[in-house]
Amino acid sequence: MKRALFLACLVAICWSSFAQPRYQKEQMALEKLNRGVVALRHDNQVVVSWRILSFDRKGEAFDVYRNGEKMNKQPLMTGGAFFVDKNPLTGDATYEVRGGGLNGSYVLKAGAPDGYLPVKLQKPADGQTPDGRTFSYSANDASVADVDGDGCDEITYGSMAVDHDGRGLYNTGMGHGDAIHLMAFDPLNR
Repeated sequence: MKRALFLACLVAICWSSFAQPRYQKEQMALEKLNRGVVALRHDNQVVVSWRILSFDRKGEAFDVYRNGEKMNKQPLMTGGAFFVDKNPLTGDATYEVRGGGLNGSYVLKAGAPDGYLPVKLQKPADGQTPDGRTFSYSANDASVADVDGDGCDEITYGSMAVDHDGRGLYNTGMGHGDAIHLMAFDPLNR
């Protein structure tokens, strides 16, 4: 009897560890995000991607425009939120994604780097702890979210004080954390 009771309890514990919460999506507070269009140069092409939003229907049709000219012959309904411009312009180009009831755009500058968006951080000045040790700051623990509710993502990151020998310091009394607007990136890193 004890063995059967033990096994029943063990099964119940194991079963509950695999249980999934029942989300009531209609009652959840969701971010009101924009389309999140981004265009990156890569190997003499431009890769355009955008966000699929919670209200987009399955198989939603999208069209991609460059400087007002439609780039795709047929509406994009498969392949995700991704388009490759195989004949990009050498100058500035505005890529716009239309569809799903919410359009979005991104301006790709002529001198944008190949394959990435640079993130220029403004590091606080080095400082000194109350006991006279010198420290500097480095960014760490980054995450992405719409911090201010404007529909655009920001990169939030912590800044950690680092001692002269590489050890992390947490006794500086300085605040931690900052946020950078993703749409504020300057591809030329000015």
